Amino acid sequence: GSISWDIEEPVLDNVRILKVRPSGGRPASWIYRKIYSQFEMDWFYDFRNGFDGLLKEGDLDLVISSSPPESAHLIALEIKNRLNVPWIADLRDLWSDDHYRSFDIFRRTLFRRKEIDTLKKADAIVTVSESWARGLRNRYGSRVSVVTNAYDPDYFSRIPIESGDRFAITYLGKLNSAHQDLSDFLGAVKKILDDGKIPAVKISVDFYTAGYGKPDISGLAASMGLSGIVKEHSPVPFGRALELMKNSSLLLVAGWKGQSSPGWRPQKVYEYMGSGIPIM
Repeated sequence: GSISWDIEEPVLDNVRILKVRPSGGRPASWIYRKIYSQFEMDWFYDFRNGFDGLLKEGDLDLVISSSPPESAHLIALEIKNRLNVPWIADLRDLWSDDHYRSFDIFRRTLFRRKEIDTLKKADAIVTVSESWARGLRNRYGSRVSVVTNAYDPDYFSRIPIESGDRFAITYLGKLNSAHQDLSDFLGAVKKILDDGKIPAVKISVDFYTAGYGKPDISGLAASMGLSGIVKEHSPVPFGRALELMKNSSLLLVAGWKGQSSPGWRPQKVYEYMGSGIPIM
């Protein structure tokens, strides 16, 4: 049968969850978003205004913040300053060198200044690859460490294997038309079909894509005569994504050719590894 659950980690003992519901509508938040896009500032202001009722000295021994969004680090810095506790800033994506955001010189300068003003006060900084860590060490020194993305093998232990006679190629995750090129891959699929190496009825290529700036996969497929083979889908819940991975013949990665491409390590690749399915 199909999986209906989504992944939830076991609840740790003595965990207290504080929920901050952003009220929105603040002029300061609106201005901040115009300058620092994707900063999600409303919840920062509500947290700061309700800080004394949420936290008090002695509540915390350590604070860890993870981005994106980078406003998580502003909250962590607020906690560090008020409670005098150590702070670890975790960057799953880079901040001013974020590969997914296209900055002009003015915007990148603003982001870089905000990043440095914030992260220079962190006790430790973590990112996902040694290449990215080297760049960060140029600004923050030896406080920068690497903790890679990973996967939990238990995620795949409950996946039912479905019978099927197609060679199923699957892509899951973000795609960006400016920096991830699918033309060589689609060209290879077209050549395999034209050469008769695999009958068209025996191959399927499915893209479950998200992200801004993503390519028109359906249009690309149509232009190459692959409409019946290559199909584009909306993103799916995590449990369903695991099902799709485990029941594929081949999992596809589209390399990144833009900003910060050295050291780019998408989380999806680690989930692919957990499935045990070949990756191209």
